[in-house]
This record gives sequence, structure tokens and C-alpha cells, in this order.
Amino acid sequence: MKKIILSLVLLAAAGASGVLLLRDAGNAPPTREDAEFTGRSVQPSSSGTGYQPVCIQEDFVQSVLYGTRYNHQTPTCFLLRGSKRDAATGVWTATEWEFSASYEILRVSANRRDRFYLWGKAPNGDDVIEFWKRKKIAMPGSPPTYQVLRNELYRGTNLAPVHTIGADYEQRYLLIAHGDPAKVSRMELPGGSPITTVFDAAVNPGLDALKLMSLATPRQHLSEGRLWILESWDHQDPSYTYAPRAVLYDTQNDGQLDSWLCPLTESDWSNLGYDDDVWDGDFVNKLPWAQ
Repeated sequence: MKKIILSLVLLAAAGASGVLLLRDAGNAPPTREDAEFTGRSVQPSSSGTGYQPVCIQEDFVQSVLYGTRYNHQTPTCFLLRGSKRDAATGVWTATEWEFSASYEILRVSANRRDRFYLWGKAPNGDDVIEFWKRKKIAMPGSPPTYQVLRNELYRGTNLAPVHTIGADYEQRYLLIAHGDPAKVSRMELPGGSPITTVFDAAVNPGLDALKLMSLATPRQHLSEGRLWILESWDHQDPSYTYAPRAVLYDTQNDGQLDSWLCPLTESDWSNLGYDDDVWDGDFVNKLPWAQ
């Protein structure tokens, strides 16, 4: 992919360091291929399928990408990309802010345009879960810069192995799929405690398929309310072989997970009608904080 770096600015701010890269994205809107980042990305989609939306508007799309860049030895890079279309020319220009972590970033879950939850592995093997908040810093006569404020919510091995995480859009809790046998737990926010088990494969063996899941995406069903879709990365690859999915239900969107279906085969998914146009792809932009 052709990438034109127009400028490079180093940011040194309290608790954060970043690199700003600007590139000419041409007349085409952002695509998944445009956002590929060593096989790991959280990419907005107009349908909300798969990658968790960050911001989807007619003239602005924001995505989060993470992994190894420039031959780094470990995937500690976090990239925030905003793609904006010029209303007069139709040309898309992407602005990318790059930050780094002290641990291997394994999953990022977005909550609003400037709030992110990261899970990764420290060099000693500990699981690390952090909350990052991007803060804009206005500088007269210069382009705005940003710093990232970081809050460590968890560090340890009690949850191991962690399979994936997902941030509740109302920022009530962080969903964590973990363990062997697999469990679904919730970490209360904003403080990170307590962490309580909601569903346990030791009691419900079907949930053990959660060990195959690597994505957790909150979505809004037009009639069934708020659902969590858990699936593997393979579902984002056009050549994938179907891997089971799981659905966790919070039909009243009261922050309480009511029930679950797992594992869902391809025919199960289709029979439930989830392949149909039953999802509100714009629900993130309708939330109060998105206005």
C-alpha cells in the first residue's frame, strides 16, 4: 500500500509519547485493507460487523490499529487513525497518532473516540489491562497535539489465560472472556474492581468454545436489544472456515447479561436471522456521548 508521509512530529507529554503521521488517502473512503496492521486491527464498519466501531460518519472515520511496526521485536505499537474527507474535493486524508506500551498489546477495545481499553502481556507473563484516554492539547499557532493518560486496571495471572476483552459503550463494565474452562467475567468500571464471574463453562460446558473467540463486539439488534457478539479473527477473512460464535444477551441494556448462546454454528447463526438486516449499524453514533 502506497503511503506518503507528509510530516513527522514527535510528541513528549506527561505519561505519553506519540508520533503524528499524515498521509494522502486519495479519493476513496477508508477500507479494511487500508487499515491492515500486521493482522490486528479494530476497524469501523458501516454495518457494525466484526470490528468494533470507534466513529463512523459520512466525512470522518476513526479506527484503532495495533501490533508490530517497523520491525519492532514485540507488538507494542498503538495507532489511532482518523480519516477525513474534504467536502469540496472529496479527497480523504488520514491522520495517524502512534503510541507505545511497555507490554505486548494483544487486544484493544474502543469506548468513544478517545477512550480505549487495552489488554496485553508483560515481559514476566502477567496479563495487563489498562484504560487509555486521549487528551487534546491546544498549542497556539501549531496543530493540536495529544497526550494519553493511562490507568492500570489489572495486572496479574488470576485471569489467565485471557481470550479477549470488550468495553461496554456506556462504560459500566469491561467484558472479559478468560480461563480454562472458559468463563465470562465483568470488571466494574471505572475503578477495575470487583471482577465477577457471570457465566462459567464448568457449569455450562458449551461456553468452553469461548476459548476460540478473539473478538468481543457490542451490537444493537433491532428487536432483541443489546447483544455481545464473540467470534474469532477468522470471520474477518473472506477465505475463513467458519468458527463458532457466541452471543451474550443484555436485552434491556441495563448492564446485566441475561443469557447466552454458545457455540453457534453457521446454520445456527443463519437460523436466528443474524445474517439478515437486523442490526442497527449506526447505533454508536446515536448514543448520547456521540452527539
